[in-house]
Amino acid sequence: AIGIIQNEMDVTKSNEELNEILTSNQIITISVAGSTTSGRPLTDDELRSLNATCSYLDELKSIQTELTAFVESRMERWAPSVCALVGPSLAAQLL
Repeated sequence: AIGIIQNEMDVTKSNEELNEILTSNQIITISVAGSTTSGRPLTDDELRSLNATCSYLDELKSIQTELTAFVESRMERWAPSVCALVGPSLAAQLL
């Protein structure tokens, strides 16, 4: 969401893009928080740093998803009983 909103003070201008990644309740919460705070726009350096951090976190999430998928695909072989009880996704997270 931060990557979409950037320095925009009116969150409603970003609603269409935010709807793709957030629920309507989350968007309302962000809008209310933004309208009741006395923050300031980020400087160019702060915005660059924030965007770099967002990119890093996106990459980290992608790697996590890839690793989880890998472990889930092998869970039936490694722990068939646990998979039968809770499913491969939860079994992978438990291990």
